Amino acid sequence: MSKKDKEKTNKSIAKSLKKQWGKAKELVGKTFKTKKYLLKQLAEEKKRLAEEQKKVEEMAYAQRTPGLTCPQCSYRMDISIAMLLAGEPIVCTACGLSLTVEKEKSEACLTELKKVNEAIENVEVIKNNTQL
Repeated sequence: MSKKDKEKTNKSIAKSLKKQWGKAKELVGKTFKTKKYLLKQLAEEKKRLAEEQKKVEEMAYAQRTPGLTCPQCSYRMDISIAMLLAGEPIVCTACGLSLTVEKEKSEACLTELKKVNEAIENVEVIKNNTQL
């Protein structure tokens, strides 16, 4: 191989290496941006999950005792299935707000509540019979 051919080959190799180096730098930059983006997404998801966990904990706390929060004063009212099924107004003991169930709009829900109430009563009967 002549000296001229070697120089030409070396220039070609140098040019190829320079091109590859440029691509490598570009990939490193993209990787850094991707990593930064992913870390930001992870932080946002972690925050969202923490907020969701707080909501779940609040809901779990509220569900310990059947009831609802008064829309006027935010007092937690204990309400049983029987109270809902009775159709009588439910009065907040803190502020006196009277709430009623709209029977026509709530018909499907009330039907399901009746089934739940019957199932609870059946369980109680079985429990009592088993204890004898």
